[in-house]
Amino acid sequence: MNGVKSWTVTLVFYFLILAVLIANLDGSSSLFGIIPKRANSSQKPPHLHLQQLGITGSRLLRFFQDNLLEFEGASSLPGDEQPGISLYYDSFKKYLYDAPHGPPRPLECNPDKSIVAKLTKDVQPIPVHSHNDYWRDLPLFQGIAHGAISTEADVWIYPKPTNADTPEDEYILAVGHNEVFLDPVHRTLDGLYTGPLADMLDQVNCVEGHKSGVFYDSPEDTLFFYIDFKSQETHLLYKLLMDKYLKPLMDKGYLTYFDLESKKLVWNQITVILTGDFPKDLGVIDNGENGYYNDNKRYAFQEANILEPTALEPNASVVSTSSLSNLLEKCGYNERSILSQGQMDNSLTKCIKSLISQSHEAGLRTRIWGVPNWPVSFATNLWHQQVENLGVDLLNVDNLDLAQSIF
Repeated sequence: MNGVKSWTVTLVFYFLILAVLIANLDGSSSLFGIIPKRANSSQKPPHLHLQQLGITGSRLLRFFQDNLLEFEGASSLPGDEQPGISLYYDSFKKYLYDAPHGPPRPLECNPDKSIVAKLTKDVQPIPVHSHNDYWRDLPLFQGIAHGAISTEADVWIYPKPTNADTPEDEYILAVGHNEVFLDPVHRTLDGLYTGPLADMLDQVNCVEGHKSGVFYDSPEDTLFFYIDFKSQETHLLYKLLMDKYLKPLMDKGYLTYFDLESKKLVWNQITVILTGDFPKDLGVIDNGENGYYNDNKRYAFQEANILEPTALEPNASVVSTSSLSNLLEKCGYNERSILSQGQMDNSLTKCIKSLISQSHEAGLRTRIWGVPNWPVSFATNLWHQQVENLGVDLLNVDNLDLAQSIF
């Protein structure tokens, strides 16, 4: 009987040892709180000295992905009491906004330690439009980190989650592709785009006499910002866009504008392009004859059509766009014919280039959407042809890593 008890005690003892070992394999767990966690003083969280490592751009994104579990305890920015978009987004944004070894100071005047420096130092801007950018894991940041000089947000009018005092405040602009899946708390135009853009530009434009954009090594480059109108209430959407979301950027001089008096285009850090169901009447765009803000300047530009580059009034546009299928039809081709060849033949490129040239002669940059992205070899062939043979200014891209690799 004593032998049985002895074996029982021994088995229980070995079981406890085994449980402790299993619970502490990663050095972060403990057994029912009885045995403390194993400290690992030789390893510091990877984000503590991240900026000193000089990791920026797409390499920074990969670092966060590879070490995401290290950020599991990262909280949202101060004031964000509710859970954010995702662990990846929240921890990444927190790193961008945090000053090294100190609390978040988003408006500190130190361009070399700014969000722009952390994100785009050593990043080469490339002629890429981040298509459906809001679908990405890191809206806005991901495209810019890859060097994309154009981004896109689909916007919907949505009832404001909180009580409002005035009719204008009853609605917000939510960002998303489908109205059913909108998140009016976290995925708003100011939360994902205009707010971060203002913070980024404030940090690198705090020294008098300097004018810098979102690309650290190419501060003179503008960021094309496409606003895709999805709601049918076109005029209300435009009013909300101008009054609430773009005005703070305009007040600080960050928006490209057309001077209605001198008839000159003045490029600034952000160039707003209206696409989708935007207002076609310049009387609405300019709110009369003196510009929307009554300063004789036009801050939002209508998207023109490559097939009819001069259909809109002069100086209403800076970019023209068309689908590949419409261009193929205009030139007497179809997608199947170019897929069978693996590229566009000389006759087709000559035809489309003549259409692109008409836009260029009208002073417009160009973008073609609806270009197949599979097979990969076919997609990359068409990318090269767009840039090298057609002279397209903005490649409509879903796969940013692939696009960055060919430039």
